Amino acid sequence: MNEKSLRVLEWPKIRAQVAERASFSLGKAMVQELTPATDLESVQERLTLTSEALALVWKHGDPPMGGASDVRPAVERAKLGGIIDENQLLSIHGLLYCTDRLGRYMQSAGPNLKEISSGLTSLHSLSDEIVRCIDEEGTVRDHATPELARIRQKQRTLANRIRDRLDALIHSASAQKMLQDPIVTLRG
Repeated sequence: MNEKSLRVLEWPKIRAQVAERASFSLGKAMVQELTPATDLESVQERLTLTSEALALVWKHGDPPMGGASDVRPAVERAKLGGIIDENQLLSIHGLLYCTDRLGRYMQSAGPNLKEISSGLTSLHSLSDEIVRCIDEEGTVRDHATPELARIRQKQRTLANRIRDRLDALIHSASAQKMLQDPIVTLRG
């Protein structure tokens, strides 16, 4: 289909309206790349998929896309041997959660749509490992590794010793004369 025909059909406006309703950044990008099919076989395939998707939405409601985000930069970084931070791991967990729910949702889809969704793989072990090591705020949990647990325990012990030492120091008779208030304040 040529550019003039697409403009007459207001294809860019239609595409923009559909992209506006997409709930996922990658979906928006894919919509922006859409072009109308021009051969009968492609049109029929797309209509079949649309009919199956519409039936699925009518039967089960909107697809569960919550938690999905674009994790390609983190995956590329990992492929190159780079370090993925806690927030990127939480995003990966969110995508894995969404993939699992979407895979279950698609089980009752029509045959053509179900075939497309067959590539949705649940990676429960990776998802569980992320949750085991990182909390909801993106903080690495103490028990993520035995070494980290040991280091953080040692850090807490040293902080307590320092606090006890400072308390003893400010409550000493010689310090009482120089201090207004016997208070230890931790900053930073």
